[in-house]
Amino acid sequence: MEKYVICIKKRKREEKDDKEKAIDDVVKPSPLPPPSAFLDITVREIRFKSNKTNGYAFLSNFWPFVDDAAYTACSGDLREICGRGHFQLKILEREYQSVEKFYQVCKFLAIDSYYASQTLVHLTDAREIKQKTSQKHWLQERGRFRSPSMNAAKVQYQIALHRFQLYSNQVMLLALYEKFLQNPSCGQALVKTDNAKLSEQGRFKKDYWCHTGQDRLGQLIMQVRASLVSGSAKDNLANLYTSLGDRIRL
Repeated sequence: MEKYVICIKKRKREEKDDKEKAIDDVVKPSPLPPPSAFLDITVREIRFKSNKTNGYAFLSNFWPFVDDAAYTACSGDLREICGRGHFQLKILEREYQSVEKFYQVCKFLAIDSYYASQTLVHLTDAREIKQKTSQKHWLQERGRFRSPSMNAAKVQYQIALHRFQLYSNQVMLLALYEKFLQNPSCGQALVKTDNAKLSEQGRFKKDYWCHTGQDRLGQLIMQVRASLVSGSAKDNLANLYTSLGDRIRL
């Protein structure tokens, strides 16, 4: 008799549990999927470099004097309209062969204005510009003759470089605006990258301009892209000229 009572109680308890479970299934909503299921959070990234053969070498500061393979990988329209022999970059009545050349000339206006105006402005080869604007080259060719010692020349260089870096982003941005405005095919190709993240391919962790460091060049190019889309590029460019003044004038 006692076993029979226990069985009845157990059965009633199981029936109660089943009812509660059934109610829970009806009342409790199904768990919501994570927010990422509703939003497309995938952002396309485009990495460019003067020697990268993915068709985006036109974003490089050295364009159109990039590696031959990278140059050929870019679209025919870009090569024919704003490629070698067609690229335009005129700033303050002076022609520059690339954004990189203008940037380096402005940098050395702060470090050694004579070297900038008498040597760098006459260079056309991209590799030569890169070589002759390095700290090592300047110290050997100029710095050691302008200072009592090599250490003093290094200090002089670093102080002047720091002074330039206070406005170096503006210099780069101005040159980028001029590049994409004066060469409409490049500007149109930039706009066609839509909302892709743009980054210059880098190798060193502390590289200020590349994706391995602070990724600053890609950020500035995306800023130009946004201005081209909104129609504010020319106004922004005018403001940069006003802000920089004589600091970019030879």
